[in-house]
Amino acid sequence: MKRLLESLSSEELSITAELPLNGIQGVEDLRHCVAPLESLVHALHVSDTTGLTALAVSKLLLDANIDPVMQITAAGRSMREIEIDIQAALSMGINSLLLMKGNTASPGTVSARDMLSLTNQICQEERKRYLAGTIARVFKPMATWEPASLIEKTNAGATFIKTELCLNPDMLSAYMSHLVRAKIIWRAPVIATIGILTSLEQAMWVKKHVQGAVIPETVLRRLETAQDPEKEGIRIALETMETFSEIPGVAGICIQTPANALNIVDVIQQFLSNR
Repeated sequence: MKRLLESLSSEELSITAELPLNGIQGVEDLRHCVAPLESLVHALHVSDTTGLTALAVSKLLLDANIDPVMQITAAGRSMREIEIDIQAALSMGINSLLLMKGNTASPGTVSARDMLSLTNQICQEERKRYLAGTIARVFKPMATWEPASLIEKTNAGATFIKTELCLNPDMLSAYMSHLVRAKIIWRAPVIATIGILTSLEQAMWVKKHVQGAVIPETVLRRLETAQDPEKEGIRIALETMETFSEIPGVAGICIQTPANALNIVDVIQQFLSNR
C-alpha cells in the first residue's frame, strides 16, 4: 500500500484524490468507487459529508489497501469530541488527518491551531508517526505579505498544507514563492488541489459555492466553447496538474471532481504516462 506519510518525506510527487462520495450507500458502493484508484494514489481524502462517517470510510479504505486522509471538522464540536476522533483514528492505523475549523464555525469553536496542538500532543505521547494537515486559500499576495497564519499552524504541529481548489498556475506560483521564502514547505509540504470540471454550469456553481475556489475566466471560456466540455475539463485538469507539479515548493497534487470519479483515473493515468 502506498502511504502519504512516506511519499511526502521523499522527492516523489504525492498524488491524492477526493472522491464525490455523497451517493455512497454502503461498503460495496465504496469499494466499487475506489478500486480503480488503488494503485494510482498515495491517499484518498475523506470528508464527513457522506452517508458513512469519515472514520468508518477511512477504516474501510485501509481495509481496501488505500491510505486515507481523514478530515476532522471542529464546527459544533467540543475539544473532547475531537480528541476522541483523533485517538480512534490513530488506534485504527489512520495516521493522516486534515484538521479544519469548518465553514459554519460559530464563536467559541475550537480553532485549527488548537486541533493541531492536540494532535501533536497525542501522537508524541503515544509515539505515533503521523501527518496533521491544515487548509490554505490560494491568492496572489502583495510583495510584502508574510504567511503568518500558516507559520503559527506549523508551529502548532501542522505537518502538511492542502490548498483550496485552484486552477490558476500563475496565482499558485506567486503564492508558493512566499511559502518557499518563509521556509514553511520544509516543515509542512504543500498539496495543491485541482478540480475536474465537466461543464460551464458546474464550474460556475463551484466558483460561487465552494469556499476559496480559484477558477480563472480562461477556464470558464474553454468550457463554454468546447464541443465536448467533459473532455475539455479533463484536458484542463491534466494541463494544470502538469504545470503545478513543476512549481517550486509543490510536493503533491490532490484531484477533486463533483462528477464521474473515473475522470480522476483518466487524468492520473495520462499524467503518469507523460512523465
